[in-house]
Amino acid sequence: CIKNGISEEIANKIYDEMIDFAKYAFNKSHAAAYGVVAYQTAYLKYYYAAEFMAAMLTSVMDISTKVAEYVYSCRSMGNKKFIPPDINEGESGFSAKGNSIRYGLTAIKNVGKNIIDGIVVEREKHGKYTDLEDFITRTANLGCKQKSNRKLYQSRCLDSLNATRKQMNDGLHSDS
Repeated sequence: CIKNGISEEIANKIYDEMIDFAKYAFNKSHAAAYGVVAYQTAYLKYYYAAEFMAAMLTSVMDISTKVAEYVYSCRSMGNKKFIPPDINEGESGFSAKGNSIRYGLTAIKNVGKNIIDGIVVEREKHGKYTDLEDFITRTANLGCKQKSNRKLYQSRCLDSLNATRKQMNDGLHSDS
């Protein structure tokens, strides 16, 4: 400031005013922005609870402790019912169906996002999987091998394939 012809006294006064303004303006501007976000979040959570919580669960599905926390939060909200994962109905992430939330296929441990994404794309292109043999045949080239198929079976997401648990168990043991 002194190099630009402003006295030290005036420069200090300007600096002090900037500090006072920064204390006031910074906090209020952030408070206003957070207030808007909080209002929008509350609106979505109230009027679109299942969709909102499905999105929240999808955002943390790699962190099992957070998933458990959000599931608890959903249940404490009242009428949030969880639908088990389903290979023919589920999506990669958690999804809303009415007031219910369908478990996301990618949240199934030890299967992998690439495999799940491939399974969902295959289903969208060629229709629902009709039975266990159809599923195994159509997903073999996606890297869906015995280990990942067993995890899908254990999560019960293959239950819609019109086979008994014993048939599925036997069929998945014979997969190579």
